[in-house]
Amino acid sequence: MKEEVIEDIGIFQYILMETISGMTSRENYRDSIKDKEVKAVECLAKTKANSSFCHTFVNSFTSCTSDLVENVESCAEPMFVGSPTALVTSTVSQLQFLCENDGEHGFEILNPCFLDALTIGNCKENFEEEISKSQMLGGEKRIFPTICNPISNAKKCVSDNFKKQCQNEITRNTIEELYNASMKPCNEVSKTK
Repeated sequence: MKEEVIEDIGIFQYILMETISGMTSRENYRDSIKDKEVKAVECLAKTKANSSFCHTFVNSFTSCTSDLVENVESCAEPMFVGSPTALVTSTVSQLQFLCENDGEHGFEILNPCFLDALTIGNCKENFEEEISKSQMLGGEKRIFPTICNPISNAKKCVSDNFKKQCQNEITRNTIEELYNASMKPCNEVSKTK
């Protein structure tokens, strides 16, 4: 069945759905989740037949997987509550940005200057330390929205390195917009507070 599903909806959507479904280990919900996965695949396969990947994903993924996401949210391990919704929102937002821009912007995420900027300095270590501190202090026990502040705080560190490494404005703008798209779920949480 796996190969048929991948053929029907594509590898990317398949991986994302499997990631969402894997956020629960409660066996008594497995049948219900599998049923929602089948319905999501059927919905996505119907929309894919008449459309491009960009159009299908940006316009249909959220609605086709809403029952699956809701079901997983209701039975997710406590640390994953909120994560399925955040994952879908962030991924759709990122792909919407990429689909609305020309191919040059999409390829900028592979620019070596960006990858170099991520490895310079101690941004990664600071990020990991901030995550650990929030968990040790008995703060939020969920991945989402706990991860929002460390990601937001890491932006300045990475941004400074990025400006030094990447002189091309297209590269800088593309990465900035992708970052903003990734932060969409966190921005929505901060608006409700």
